[in-house]
Amino acid sequence: LAAALIIALAGPVWRPAADAPGGDGPLWLLIDNGWASAHDWDTRLETADQLVEQAITGDQPVLLVATADGVDQATGPQPAGSVRERLRALEPRPWPAAREELSPLLRDAAAETTPGAVIWLSADEAGATSDGFVDSLLDIIGTADLRIHTDPQRPTALIGARNDIDALTATVMPGGSSPAPLYVRALDGKGLVLGEVVASIDPGASQGSVRFDLPVELRNDIARLEVVGDMSAAGIQLLDDRWRRRTVGLVSGASVDQAQPLLSPLYYLERALSPFTELRLARSDSLSEAIPALIDDGASVLILADVGRMPAAARSAVARWVDQGGVLIRFAGPRLAGGADDLIPTALRAGDRAIGGSLSWDEPQPLAEFATASPFADLAVPDDVTVNRQVLAEPGPDLADRSWAVLADGTPLVTAAPRGSGSLVLFHVSADTGWSNLPLSGVFVEMLRRIVALSASAPAPAGETSGDAPEILTPQDSANAARAADTVPQLAPARLLDGYGRLGPPPAFAIPIPATGNIEPSRRHPPGLYGSDAATRAVNLLETPEAARRLDLSTLEDRATLVAYPTSHARDLRAVVFLIALLLLFADAIAMIALRGNPISLRRRVTRLAGIGIILAISLPHVLSTLAMAQSESADIRALDATLDTRLAYVVTGDPARDETSRQGL
Repeated sequence: LAAALIIALAGPVWRPAADAPGGDGPLWLLIDNGWASAHDWDTRLETADQLVEQAITGDQPVLLVATADGVDQATGPQPAGSVRERLRALEPRPWPAAREELSPLLRDAAAETTPGAVIWLSADEAGATSDGFVDSLLDIIGTADLRIHTDPQRPTALIGARNDIDALTATVMPGGSSPAPLYVRALDGKGLVLGEVVASIDPGASQGSVRFDLPVELRNDIARLEVVGDMSAAGIQLLDDRWRRRTVGLVSGASVDQAQPLLSPLYYLERALSPFTELRLARSDSLSEAIPALIDDGASVLILADVGRMPAAARSAVARWVDQGGVLIRFAGPRLAGGADDLIPTALRAGDRAIGGSLSWDEPQPLAEFATASPFADLAVPDDVTVNRQVLAEPGPDLADRSWAVLADGTPLVTAAPRGSGSLVLFHVSADTGWSNLPLSGVFVEMLRRIVALSASAPAPAGETSGDAPEILTPQDSANAARAADTVPQLAPARLLDGYGRLGPPPAFAIPIPATGNIEPSRRHPPGLYGSDAATRAVNLLETPEAARRLDLSTLEDRATLVAYPTSHARDLRAVVFLIALLLLFADAIAMIALRGNPISLRRRVTRLAGIGIILAISLPHVLSTLAMAQSESADIRALDATLDTRLAYVVTGDPARDETSRQGL
């Protein structure tokens, strides 16, 4: 009775052991340690440790393969004792499992020694290279027993953050069927919370959405979205300068006719830019007032449509703004053709050139292919875009280097040049359809998107320098830089995510990424931040729902045994042991009564004791639940007390001088 009480008060928990299937050969232990394994990693390790413990007892060699660690891992079975040490060093990775890449490794191991049994501790993510792994595995192991541990839960995934016109949105894919609400918070670069919202997910739906209705200034400060309480790289979306909504100021040199909006050059610019920028229109007809006001509003891009010579005050303000990182985009027109100031990328001939018409032998000119070094290099040139009027640039030795787009006859369509930390860009046609049908085409939107994306979020205020503003290079500058490096510009790893979604120093095996193009997260390119403070690029684990596909094991139902993780059904044994103690108490009481020898008294006392026992048995579950609630409330009180007190701490690095400096600072 005393032993039962002691055991019950110790809170025993029963966890079913993971039994390894039999077999004469070595045990193959395949562990999925990709991004989907982070939420229950301790369960996987405990299951694997139980299997290795049985292998140690049976003196059975073990082949341990981590599916996200690539081919650079031990080949061939090893003693189970050494495998346990390696097992303890495993950790979840922030990239998908690359199972198919391991097929050659497993095939070579099977050629040396046929496995006795294969156990796959799977995670519910398909990865990019897992489609053929299932069939390959069956072919490799032959007739060996195959057991697959499956888990219906996985981390909640955040996918495809978008900074739209009025809100920052993202897709949410819950990892399980829990009815509890999912919270997503937005943080700035310093880790301060800018907002926290509940994800909108319909009952039974596989995905939902999250929306942050914040002013554009706050949305531009968001550097990270994360799922609250779900520690994994899948629940993180890092945002770099590409997610910032640039503020674009629009100024027209022509008076706007409200009755004829299609004749306004700003009409096409507004519709082309509004999906991905924050537009600011001039609030005054006076250029001397309108342009400085837009600069003071924090515009990062300024577009002048058919503005010739700017007034002295406006020109001086724009020149300082461009030198500090602003991007000035100008469109031609009758006023610019009549004369321009010096804030243009190349000198212009007086007047304009008419192509086609009754007084010209020339036909309207189409666009030529974009140069390789141009920001528009990978855009498809539409066949139906033609130019029938343009302003011409003065010929010069550097005109070709400044041309981002040209017509079929070689005359420039778009020219650009750096100035200070900013840039000057000129479209040699008007922003409306009077000189060209370019504003009606989709390539016009993409050209503007590329130019705006190359700008800084906002240039430095007047009088300050902007050393971290990205510089727009001419095609020749880009070509020279590429030839000097003899490679595509690369961004080195800066701070990368681990399997639990924490930013930290990059691992030794991470390599730089190209500055442009799509990057698939992998062991060589883990998700995180690449580059430097001057130019940072975020690589996220999941960009589309396709990247979060679930693992399909339906083809293995007849060939493999699919089981749940054994430790997922732990049971509290306190009630059982308390019941045993109660029965022992009854037996002891009955024995004592029997020893006294009075049958009548014995019956009365047994009846009374049975009634007490029934009452105790009924009240026992309530007592245990009350005890559990008291423990939970006690833990909550301790947590509340911990948050109300200010504590100072520092990380012990092992460097005595640095640790002493930290201690003295506190």
